[in-house]
Amino acid sequence: EDFMLAHRIQLELLSMGGPQAFADLLVAAIAINRDEEIITRDEDFMYIQEAAKRLGYSMKLKLS
Repeated sequence: EDFMLAHRIQLELLSMGGPQAFADLLVAAIAINRDEEIITRDEDFMYIQEAAKRLGYSMKLKLS
């Protein structure tokens, strides 16, 4: 389930023009599926959050 969501997010990112590292996508998918917050300094997660939102998912993100 996590892997499939990560793949869907990657496809959305490709349509947006900016694929991301699959490890980051897997972290995001796990957080989405478990309703957890990601706390990171990696601004790439903002793009992942936007792609997830376009797919109808809510990703909690805090940039530190």
